[in-house]
Amino acid sequence: MEPSELRNRILRQIETHEETGTSAYADDTAIAAALGGQLADVQRQLLILEDEYKVELAKASGPSYGARLTPRGMRALESSE
Repeated sequence: MEPSELRNRILRQIETHEETGTSAYADDTAIAAALGGQLADVQRQLLILEDEYKVELAKASGPSYGARLTPRGMRALESSE
């Protein structure tokens, strides 16, 4: 899978979490599990999405991230439909 495709799928997972989840942030390990990918790959793409201002990351102690969409990330999902 191309990195750009993985980033789009990550954005979709975060969107799904925000619609149905019980917490404000989608967990990086849950995203990796849902996509059937490696946690390190998901974390790398989350950092890129944060750099593009498409997600906001909550960095917990240790190498764990929670992610939620920013308005720019929401627009990116609308334009990829």
